[in-house]
Amino acid sequence: MSTIPALGVPRARAWRTRVRRARRRHRDRSLGDTLTDLYMLWWLVVVYGGAFVSTVREHLRAPAGTRVEQTEVVVDNVERAVRRIVPPGELDQISDNIGSPAFSYVLAFYQTDSIGPQDADILISLKPGHHPTVGYERQIRQTIEREFPGVMVYFQAADIVSQVLNFGLSAPIDAQISGQKLEQNYATARRLEDLMRGIPGLTDVRIAQGLDYPTLRVNVDRTKALELGVGGRVGADGAGELADAHALERPCDALAAAELHGASALAHASLRQVNRELIESERKLTSPQGLPGRPWYKHEIYAPGMYTGYGVKTLPAVREAIEQRQWGQAGTEIVVVGKILDGEAAVIDSAANDLENAVR
Repeated sequence: MSTIPALGVPRARAWRTRVRRARRRHRDRSLGDTLTDLYMLWWLVVVYGGAFVSTVREHLRAPAGTRVEQTEVVVDNVERAVRRIVPPGELDQISDNIGSPAFSYVLAFYQTDSIGPQDADILISLKPGHHPTVGYERQIRQTIEREFPGVMVYFQAADIVSQVLNFGLSAPIDAQISGQKLEQNYATARRLEDLMRGIPGLTDVRIAQGLDYPTLRVNVDRTKALELGVGGRVGADGAGELADAHALERPCDALAAAELHGASALAHASLRQVNRELIESERKLTSPQGLPGRPWYKHEIYAPGMYTGYGVKTLPAVREAIEQRQWGQAGTEIVVVGKILDGEAAVIDSAANDLENAVR
């Protein structure tokens, strides 16, 4: 969204009106018309510059492999730094989208460079009459480079016009390297990145793809593990470990046991009841009264944000109440969401029990 500063604009409009009237009297002076338009363009850009833009869209990327809760801590610290830079009288609000969305189809509705839990989109809204955003962006870059080593930050188009002109890309200039060998392509891109940094006027030069994400793959033959009375499980810390079968999720154990017996164990099971419970599990995440201020959204776990357009918000009623500092409403919504999650857990436990009994 763009805003026009109030100071000086009425005077400019009056001046342009006088110029248009002069045009009607002297229609053959096309050169003067052109010079007038160029002068108005220069006046708008030089005199007001970035003061027209009232929203700053910042993308933050922590080191590869950072867990989402650690990224949230980094984003909180960056928000504090932003509040030190932007005066309280000019800052309206700050909204965050941390990590990649749970459902990939959400990416069709808004542009983001988020590829994992180390990424975050930060939307900074400013009040009318603020100072030019270019200066704030410069200060934010310098502060993050100085206070947050290893964290990369760059700014993207926040207004719809620039996003359309970028054709959905995250920057107006997009250089792509293609070839048969990924390592050589990446090395070429790094050299091109260094050269582009030397071009005057270019800022936020970066390579969007990250190839340094730490990965540990542990393959466990679940059938063999069940024959031995144990099951394979990958822990939250990324390390493979062996645990007894009761430590695994019961639906997975039940399906693996059925596969071990050629799926014959499921032939006599009442899978219809299990399917009904699984369908009901998604419906349990909705509330009849809907979200505060927009009751047509019934889902309490995720929904489009109130201020983020189609950008998804998890636990929207709770998060938005906290972001707006409406503590009473936040407490009420926490109770509502807690009851919904308790109901969801009960449905999942019931389905797990039915599935486990079906293969005994």
